[in-house]
Amino acid sequence: MNQLDLLRKKADELFQNSNNERDNKKYKIIMDFLKDDNCFLNVDIEHAYAILRDLGINEESVNSYYSTLITR
Repeated sequence: MNQLDLLRKKADELFQNSNNERDNKKYKIIMDFLKDDNCFLNVDIEHAYAILRDLGINEESVNSYYSTLITR
């Protein structure tokens, strides 16, 4: 499974397990964003990093994770 698929799965899990309406909306937006295979090429780096952080990618790994997503 590639990293984008892992992010999609993680977003779905977070959405399903959230009891907070605000978080549900956030994860729904992220899930819609992740439908496009080129989604990280179409967003600025600050938003991309925020999405990765929201999905639980730790701060030390965000840069390398992002780099992998935009070079595949």
